[in-house]
Amino acid sequence: MNRAGTLEEITRFWPAASRLPEILPTEMELKKAGILQNDLYEYVLRFRGVDEKDFIDVYYTSKPGAPPSLPGAESGTLAGGRLYLAPRAWNVFENYFGESTTARWVTDNAEVFIVSSREISELERILEELAGEEMVARAAPEEGTIELYFMKVTDTSFELGLETRSVEGRLGARELLEELLKGPQDQSLSRIIPEGTRLLNVRVENGIAYADFSAEITKGNYGSATEGVLISSIVWTLTQLEEVEAVQILVEGQVLESLAGHVSISEPLRR
Repeated sequence: MNRAGTLEEITRFWPAASRLPEILPTEMELKKAGILQNDLYEYVLRFRGVDEKDFIDVYYTSKPGAPPSLPGAESGTLAGGRLYLAPRAWNVFENYFGESTTARWVTDNAEVFIVSSREISELERILEELAGEEMVARAAPEEGTIELYFMKVTDTSFELGLETRSVEGRLGARELLEELLKGPQDQSLSRIIPEGTRLLNVRVENGIAYADFSAEITKGNYGSATEGVLISSIVWTLTQLEEVEAVQILVEGQVLESLAGHVSISEPLRR
């Protein structure tokens, strides 16, 4: 935060900010308002609940730019813009230590970014109320088309990158992961799962895909951002299937706390 501000000051530049105290849960209290300079965002409003661990921080800019590094992907559209939801974001901006949820709404002339300890559904609701519309979820791939998620490297971040491929017939969970392990065809994308990683088994039970990989998947040189992209690439690739709601990643048949010490995989993960 470069200097302290007030809600009234920020509202002059972002009128919708005045509605946030009404939109957010009643226990959330505005603790700080900040004016940011030389930053991705121009303003931030920090709300706190019963304690410091219960938080909703809302960032805004009128100059949307390159996306921050988030382990999520486009979830749908909202009021003419794009909505990105990340239920498990790790060390966001290197300022939020540990795991957070994030939601990012980008239009042609503005961007709202929320970092929070709250559930992703609550962040989605906040943005929908700001927009006055409901999100239109990203459509499932058309028949004969699959979506594979790899890594996109920019000058400033590691992001989840989508590659769409045409296929014959319908691919199941095993076939999708086998295609993912082959790596991208799009030269603008990078392999994120280490070469040599083998798919040992995959099964779907009660909406959960259990994807078991060989130990090579833990051998990559991962930071928090790249580990998040790796995990999201598996989760987002599998959850395009109607029968898959969440993914449990296994290594050599075992549930691990994490692959590289940054992002928890100890329980099934959703988009």
